[in-house]
Amino acid sequence: MEWNPDRIWKTENASTMTPVALKRIKLDLADLKKVPLPDIHLHIKDADISKVYVLMEGPTETPYEGGMFYIRIQFPRNYPFSPPMVLLETTGGGNRCHYHRNMFPNGKICITILNTVENLGWSSAMNLSNALVAVQSLFSEYSKEWSPLGVNVAHVKEFRELHFSSIREQVLDVAICGMVEDRYGDATYMPDELKKKMHELFAKNYKKFEDYVRKQAPKQGQLNASNTQYNWKSIWERLKALKKGIQDPPLGPKKEDKQKKEDMEPKEEEKRENT
Repeated sequence: MEWNPDRIWKTENASTMTPVALKRIKLDLADLKKVPLPDIHLHIKDADISKVYVLMEGPTETPYEGGMFYIRIQFPRNYPFSPPMVLLETTGGGNRCHYHRNMFPNGKICITILNTVENLGWSSAMNLSNALVAVQSLFSEYSKEWSPLGVNVAHVKEFRELHFSSIREQVLDVAICGMVEDRYGDATYMPDELKKKMHELFAKNYKKFEDYVRKQAPKQGQLNASNTQYNWKSIWERLKALKKGIQDPPLGPKKEDKQKKEDMEPKEEEKRENT
């Protein structure tokens, strides 16, 4: 099948699915509801179960940790004989998706199971859960496997640290700050349920983001692996602004509201004088 998710998204819906496809989609979604996948959050609209909205968390202990990757999935009408069509939306507006060799600015994720490398990986025995786990595993596998070419063994560790520090900066820019701000338009049409989850994840992981950026601050202005200057100061300012903007409101009345209420209530002496 041609990889054209926007066209497929517009032309395909639950009414165009074959009975076999609909039955299998319902089974896949029921399985995921019964046994949810760790760090993968789904939203399905009852009006059209052929479309699935996904918020995928970057795995811990990788440069992608805390990243919030928004993905749209469209089932083809002949599912499960063709794989689901997967579109990565977290691309920095199609200009800043340079954080993974298998993920491209147009939203394409190259992986065998989705038949985006060659039409040999998918089989009808596979399901949506298999596809999601395969995409998620790309983050962990890349972090473990990447090694610089043509570099003396003694300098491999140094080059890996430089490479993944550069990736971490991009993830903080695009998949963390950029998503919560919707700076690049990647989250504009994300369902509200997933936006709420995204804000919760940001608040939960904020301390880790803060600690990492503080450690990187001395590298401000130095060249990264992309031969551009690190801009940790900008990311630090964005993190602080986001924290202030989405932090949970305090429980109970605000301090100033409580003070106003106390000022309006008659004091004990006034109560006694009026009796």
